[in-house]
Amino acid sequence: MDDSDVADIELNPGPKDPSVLHLQVEHRAQGVLPDPRDSRIIFRNRQKLALIDDSDFFDVQHSPSVASQLFFVKRYKTTFHNHYHEAMKSKTVDQLSDALFRFQDLLEGDRRSSYRISGPVAMSLVRTLKKFEYDKFIQSQIITILSHARFDVCGAVIKDHIVPILVNRVSDSYTRMSRLALIALTHLLVVFPKHMNVLIDGGALEAAHEEIKAVRSGYTHKASLANFLAAFCRGYSLSSESVSSDKVGFVLTMLVDLFQNKEFAFIGIHTARACYALSYLSYGRCLDFEVNAWNLLVKKLTEFISLADTSGSRVGYAGSFAIDKNIDQMVAGSALGVVGNIARWGTMDQIRSLIKNHELMRCLRSLLRSEFKKFRREACQIISNISALSETLMKDMVDKEIVELLCHMLEKDEPEMKMEAAWAVYVGICGCFKYEEIEASPKG
Repeated sequence: MDDSDVADIELNPGPKDPSVLHLQVEHRAQGVLPDPRDSRIIFRNRQKLALIDDSDFFDVQHSPSVASQLFFVKRYKTTFHNHYHEAMKSKTVDQLSDALFRFQDLLEGDRRSSYRISGPVAMSLVRTLKKFEYDKFIQSQIITILSHARFDVCGAVIKDHIVPILVNRVSDSYTRMSRLALIALTHLLVVFPKHMNVLIDGGALEAAHEEIKAVRSGYTHKASLANFLAAFCRGYSLSSESVSSDKVGFVLTMLVDLFQNKEFAFIGIHTARACYALSYLSYGRCLDFEVNAWNLLVKKLTEFISLADTSGSRVGYAGSFAIDKNIDQMVAGSALGVVGNIARWGTMDQIRSLIKNHELMRCLRSLLRSEFKKFRREACQIISNISALSETLMKDMVDKEIVELLCHMLEKDEPEMKMEAAWAVYVGICGCFKYEEIEASPKG
């Protein structure tokens, strides 16, 4: 894959509202249409979605006293450490719990500033966690701190002390403890993508897989699993470190298992995150699927993409993705991105199975009429990239209805969308239909 196939990624913190995660992507090249006599295969540039490297990626409960303490946060910093270290020496559990509660308040109120947990403080938290091994409340407080703290520690502390404790807590019988540990591991993946192999070597993937196979009741625990996999795939996509193909295949299996699990059969922001995990894995590379896993994946992706046709009755919190306010449209967009990557980099058998899926093709035609530009753009790119592979695939996919829709876009749509439609017309029509057939169409 050369530089022209890679999208520029711009990370923009955007507004101060931490509940919104912005996705900002640019195309690198918007060249003119090539000479039709040129026989080279021409693919449309794929967009790559990037999640902001921010510790506010996940939902964390805010203490009710945060607002009142924000005004005094500078003075609070200077007095906090004395109080905390005194509590570490105390034999009273209540005093320790109060200190940890204040610690959470400090981190919540200071999440936009430069405050970071130093190595000694991190080690004191680890020692306290081991000391109060059977006190679930104290442990949950410490794990909560680790789940959204900024660290100023060396990789050895993360590898030898923090990761082993969190991996062990993922399988804790106490569901809240397990969920907090997953959030903490996810947080480490978001903040320290360069330490991804540390989490892999520490057994984080295996621990998460066990939770998927025995997924517990409750929406929040399922959401934590989806978040963890999304953060891992994001780190894999952005990190310069190499990850073994076995581990990538293992993550792929986990995602398929998560979609297959009946307890995970819900539609929402976390379904979109699981789809984005697949999108990261499939960007720029061909993934190997077992037959059953592939059939399940296509079925699920088609089900999610079909949500784009809904009337939008389920309007609600759009989560951390600045895509649409409608959850259905957001899930459909994330699933469509996976199909777009497969259409660009998948095997011939995978692409052929997409074309033979009549429901998916029906959705594709419907998306060419969508009011959302991102859906129309993605549908045009899928048509262009599949058609560029072979004349056989082109003839199997492009029909007169698609011709009419593309011609309508060329006539009525915005300039940006006309460019996408022009690519689809050039690659998907000129080699498939005779020019007299195009002229004979109602929109010709």
